[in-house]
Amino acid sequence: METERIDRLEQALTTALERLAAVEQALGVMAMALMTELPPTQQAGFAETFARMAQFAQRGGELASETLLTEIHRAAVMAAAPGG
Repeated sequence: METERIDRLEQALTTALERLAAVEQALGVMAMALMTELPPTQQAGFAETFARMAQFAQRGGELASETLLTEIHRAAVMAAAPGG
């Protein structure tokens, strides 16, 4: 009985982690898509906004938010790069 409960909890945790990873990936893709719609003169500023938000999250001790915003910033920078 206890083993079954642990197995269910483990499966629920695995599913939750997979969903979180999918959300992170989707947000990065959305940032990249937005970058392609912006004029080149606005792309750097858009990407840097995510970097600033990540810094604010870091100062506030919000590690998960900082990590997510940093990944979104990387995706935006990648999309703005020539050939991105």
